[in-house]
Amino acid sequence: MKIHKWRKANVFIVQPEGRIDAVSFSDFSTFLKKIIEDEDARNLILDFSKTTYMSSAGVRVLIEISRMIASKKGSVATCSLSGDLKELFELVHLNQLISIHKNEDAALEAILGSVPHSVFKGIKHPKKI
Repeated sequence: MKIHKWRKANVFIVQPEGRIDAVSFSDFSTFLKKIIEDEDARNLILDFSKTTYMSSAGVRVLIEISRMIASKKGSVATCSLSGDLKELFELVHLNQLISIHKNEDAALEAILGSVPHSVFKGIKHPKKI
């Protein structure tokens, strides 16, 4: 599994590529925890546009990461879920814990709209329409 990461404003965007399953979930978990702990991430978007499959092990990682971010008063969002992943999120009620958005821009707007203005350090707060 490859995992890509970039940052926009104070939001980390992580894009796992391939399968999140019993073989790869540990790498995925370690990668996310490192961002949260070492880089002090408080806001996270998980872009699943290149994720082909997620097992219950991946779901467990997302629940754990969501709790870690919540303890920092941050936000987690997802975007670009395939039909199968969206169905999985709904089936296990993960969509009640982590918001789902059509694309990265929508997820970013949702998170930036929920972050206190002081976090932006000079970046203008997005306008709500």
